[in-house]
Order: sequence, then structure tokens, then C-alpha cells
Amino acid sequence: MTMQSKISPISFLACFKIWWRFFLSFIAILLVCSLVTHLLLLAAVWLTQLLDLAKFAPKALVEVTHFGLVNSTLLHIVGLSSFGFFLASQITVFYLLLNHSTAIRKILYKHHVSNPYPRPITEYDDKTHSSLAHDDIKKL
Repeated sequence: MTMQSKISPISFLACFKIWWRFFLSFIAILLVCSLVTHLLLLAAVWLTQLLDLAKFAPKALVEVTHFGLVNSTLLHIVGLSSFGFFLASQITVFYLLLNHSTAIRKILYKHHVSNPYPRPITEYDDKTHSSLAHDDIKKL
């Protein structure tokens, strides 16, 4: 008997529920990446002005609309950093959704894990504790 025959397929509705969560996280990550890219561009413009790169390398300057003059090397660093941040955040959110989202875990693994611990002992006193065996105390 193969592994494929033991696992039942995921329904279309369940697939849509998983996709919807990943889609919402994707949109949120795009918004955060946009904010990070804007902040990195502002930092690059500020660094270009601070280092006075307009005098030292005037041909390496690029005009970025709404930001100002940026050194082309810094602009490449901003682009690579933005892409790296996007990729790292996508992988992180994917990991978190698969491992820590109860809704996705229920859909994927199709079983509910019951609470492995019994109900708490409310009527507990020293007399009850002394009458318990050593193994029963370990269970508490």
C-alpha cells in the first residue's frame, strides 16, 4: 500500500481557505516591503548628500522622482536589499503559517489534537499528596 492511498486529497474549498491566508499575507508583505524600500531610498538620498557624492562622482548620480539624487551604487544596494527583505519575509510568513496557524494545520493534517493533559486537580491538599504513589506525583 503506497503513501498516496492513505492520504485523502484536499477539497477545493479547503484549498481556497489556504490560498486566501497566503494571499492576505502576500499583500501585507508587499505593503511592508514598499515601506522598507521607501525608507531605504530616503537613507540612500541622505547618505548621498552626507558623503557629498555629487562632487566626487557626478556621473554616478541618478534622479529618483520624489526623493532626489542618489548614487547608482547605493540605488543597486537598495534594490537588492528590498528584494532580499521580500524573499526573507515571504519564507518566514510561509513557515509561520504552516507551523503555527491552527486553521491551516487542521486543513492539511485533517485531525484535531486533543488536549493531552487531564483536567486540573482542584481538590488538592497535603493529605491527598501524601497518599499518592511516586509515579502519580510525577504525572502531576
